[in-house]
Parts: sequence; structure tokens; C-alpha cells
Amino acid sequence: MTAAYYTACIAIVYKNKTYTVHGWMYGEVIAKQIGDGGFGYDPMFIPKGFDQTLGELPNEVKKEFSHRSKALKLAKKVLDVIL
Repeated sequence: MTAAYYTACIAIVYKNKTYTVHGWMYGEVIAKQIGDGGFGYDPMFIPKGFDQTLGELPNEVKKEFSHRSKALKLAKKVLDVIL
């Protein structure tokens, strides 16, 4: 296994200012695909703290800690401040 991560960036442009946030999901990459859920590298990525790949985990579980969910939560905080 090799250490790896997914990242998602969201940029918000408001009143001529740009705000960016990043969500990260750390884990390990394996050499073979396990599971048929998700897309891309999901069947080869085991998130930190789990023993299954993203291809095996249910969407409801993945939404709780995904890099996209983390970025969206941070973007909401920015929007709450600037709006």
C-alpha cells in the first residue's frame, strides 16, 4: 500500500475577491481494484481509519468524510461570513 490523498478545491468569487477552500481525504492506494462503487480510483483507495475501499463503502458513509463534503462545509463557512 502507498499513502495517498484526494483533494477538492472550491473557489468563491464575490465582490472582486476570491476565496478558496480545500477538502482532503487521506488514505492508501492498493494495487488491485476491490468493489464496484464510486468511480475513478475509488476501488483502489482505502480511506484512513477504514479497511474497505471507497468502491466498497456505501455512499452514505463516504459522504460523511469525503474530500468534497469537507470542501463544501468549508465553503459554507466562507459564504456565511461574506454574505
